[in-house]
Amino acid sequence: MLRSSTSIVRLARSTSFVPFARATSVVGLGRSAPARVERASSAGDTRSSMRASIARALAVAAALSMGSVLHAQLLSPYATQVVNYSPGSGGGTFVAANALGAPTGGGLSNGSLDVASVGVGGSLTLGFDVTIANGPGVDFTVCENAFVFAGESFSEVAYVEVSTNGVAFARLPSRYTGPATGLPSFTAPFGTYGVLTGTMPVLANPATNTLDPLDPAWAGGDAFDLADLANDPLVTSGVVDLAAIHFVRIVDVPHGTGTDAAGNVIWDNSGATGTADVDAVCVIQHAGTVVAGQPTVDLFLDAQGYLNLRVEDPDGGADLDGNTIHCSFNGAPIGFRTLARRLVPNVTPTANGYVLRSNGPFVGSGLHGVVTVSVRDVAGHFSADQLSFGG
Repeated sequence: MLRSSTSIVRLARSTSFVPFARATSVVGLGRSAPARVERASSAGDTRSSMRASIARALAVAAALSMGSVLHAQLLSPYATQVVNYSPGSGGGTFVAANALGAPTGGGLSNGSLDVASVGVGGSLTLGFDVTIANGPGVDFTVCENAFVFAGESFSEVAYVEVSTNGVAFARLPSRYTGPATGLPSFTAPFGTYGVLTGTMPVLANPATNTLDPLDPAWAGGDAFDLADLANDPLVTSGVVDLAAIHFVRIVDVPHGTGTDAAGNVIWDNSGATGTADVDAVCVIQHAGTVVAGQPTVDLFLDAQGYLNLRVEDPDGGADLDGNTIHCSFNGAPIGFRTLARRLVPNVTPTANGYVLRSNGPFVGSGLHGVVTVSVRDVAGHFSADQLSFGG
């Protein structure tokens, strides 16, 4: 269902993101050596020839490896293929190709109109140029066209599933914390839904602003972590490989009958006729970005129900680039110090960074919200995390 609301003051723009690295040319590879006209007369000549052959082989291997990395950098980080579209009933925009490419976010108070509606009972399966991989933090975002009204989210939610082979799909474990008998209005507090798409507004739009679509802390969208599937039977059996995800499927949640991972009935804001509208899928971690030494952002509720934010780097805290820490609360970008002061004011240094903790438990407090944080290290490696809490 298409939707919009009152416009808001435009957010400050971030620094432009440069997605491509300049290729360094490799000279002389593949050029054949002159034919020998003399027979080697000693073992030394033979050893020299072997060493030269090994050196050439290593050079070729290195070039191929470099080519693979550069190739990955030039591939689109967004969905590029509509693999299957089985639209359901109801109103909307049933143009599957609208879900391809970069997001066209309309901001906090306006949902995008360039969308592919899933339809009641429908699904949409998308393919990618890159291989989505399980890296530190969240690995991809699904951009729907949720928007903020009266401080709450108008949400039309859908399940998100992933697959390696395009046949067997593992569903990310969703969570619903709203009333068991349905929502009292057409909006819900942020944090009512977790690990479902259709809940977070999208701000990034390369046509109108310079917000990096691959940074969910400022770009918006619902973020998903493949690590949440570590114990899924399809993963433990090897059918779904979290290091090689090629397909993402978005499936409508049946209003009032669909359930979350714990068996709780999910009630949608939009009622029985509403459905998710997909704008884009953005790949954050893929085979070309997951490397040793990446920073880690981890948002979690500990055993006592306290909110924690862990920001670390395996190369040490000094490797974190403090100028790149981006944060948002309920989709609205805020400063790191503001976030820390309001939510996690207690700081404990660690060997590789720091952990921030709330003053009291969030679980059982009645507090609701969605926190997103991202960071880069000095080499530009990236990590982000998103946590929904409510109850």
